[in-house]
Parts: sequence; structure tokens; C-alpha cells
Amino acid sequence: MLTIVTALPWEAAGLAARLRDRGGAAPLRVVVSGPGEERAEAAARTLATLDPPAGAILCAGVAGGLDPALRPADLVLATRIHHASARRGSRSAPIAASAELGDWLQGALAAAGVDAVRAEVLSHNEILRSATEKAAAHEESGAVAVQMEDYVWVRQAERAGIPFGSLRAVLDPASTTLPHELLDWDPSGPSLSTVAAAVARHPALAVTLLRLARQRRAATRALDRALEAILTAELAGGLPAGGALR
Repeated sequence: MLTIVTALPWEAAGLAARLRDRGGAAPLRVVVSGPGEERAEAAARTLATLDPPAGAILCAGVAGGLDPALRPADLVLATRIHHASARRGSRSAPIAASAELGDWLQGALAAAGVDAVRAEVLSHNEILRSATEKAAAHEESGAVAVQMEDYVWVRQAERAGIPFGSLRAVLDPASTTLPHELLDWDPSGPSLSTVAAAVARHPALAVTLLRLARQRRAATRALDRALEAILTAELAGGLPAGGALR
């Protein structure tokens, strides 16, 4: 069974609604891990106990852009996943995503008229907030986008001996510096009172938040369209059977 993992509920809300409408009959499932490595690790342990077991893992969600050529809502299919930890000041050896699963995903997207760049991505244990941090990460790793959970899941797939893929929609491009307030807010969405208090202290923040909200809507629409294409491909015939994917 293809298992699609998102960090936040809104990243796959459209797909989850379609699966509910089908009464759970679709040959895939959605798991929401929560943001960050620790929550992803806990979700990975739970996933290992589920029946039927995952036959392939696809991480899906939004990401920060590292390559200046990427715009909000651009889609990236990962070829390799790098890892960096600010706390430990360390980097881990990159792990390749499944090329065969990547080919299948790209074919499913292309059949629906959805474009995606295939490139390397970076998992970082902290949000890269500034354009300067993003530029440094791009130069050091060669990755085009950054998120926080893929490295946990590609290791889980490696341990389980199943294919892994990553599909990410760019939320904030490389040139964007995120407001520092975001680091203290609930990633699933801050309360209106929290936002109002922050804007009262810094009125210029309102313009930035409106721009980010537009970018989030665009990224979510792109991701939803891509996941719908993947669901359609699964229903039409599904992933290659047996050990065809690695």
C-alpha cells in the first residue's frame, strides 16, 4: 500500500477528503506525522506497526525554496535527500529516493498535465528563515528545496526495504526571509489573537503575512492537484507489483 505522509493536516486535506468519500476503499492511505524530526520519528514507529504494511512511502507537503529559479507552487520530486542538523552542527550522507518510484510519480503527474522538477532536497532540523541561510544551504548541498521530515522517512523506508519518494510544493522562495514571529507560532496555523497581537506590534508584518497566505494557497492547490493525479494513477492500475520498485 502506498502511504502518503504529510507533516500538517492541511497539506493533504483535499486527498484525505477524497479518501473519506470513497469509504476507505482506495489503495493508499494518508498519515499526518506532525512537523519536525521528533514527531516524524514517532510517526515512523507507529507506521511500522500498521496493517497492511506500507509498500512505499511518499512524503508530501510544502517546502522552502533554495534554488532561486523556483517560484511559489513549483513542485519538486526528490532524487536524493540530504540532511543537516543545526543543533549538532553536522551533516549526514545523502540517501537516494527510489528512481523507479520517481519515474512512476512523474508519469502520473505528466498524465494529468502537472509539471515537477526532479532534483535533490535538504532535510534540516530547523526552519531556514532567512534568504542568507537558504543561499548557504543551496551552495553547500546543491539541494533546491528544504523541509524538516524527509530524511527521517527515507531512513524508515530504507530500514523497511521499500521505495521512498518525496513530493514538495515550494511555499517560500529562496529570496524570501520569513518573519521571526513564525518560529514561535503553531505551524498548523496561529490563532487570530496571536496574529493580531503581532501585527499590532509590527504593522508592516501584515503585508508579509498576506503574501505568505497567498503563497500557501498556491502551494496547497499545486500539491492537491498533484496528489489527485497520484490517486487517479493508483486507482487506474497502481504501482508496479511485487519487487518492481526499488
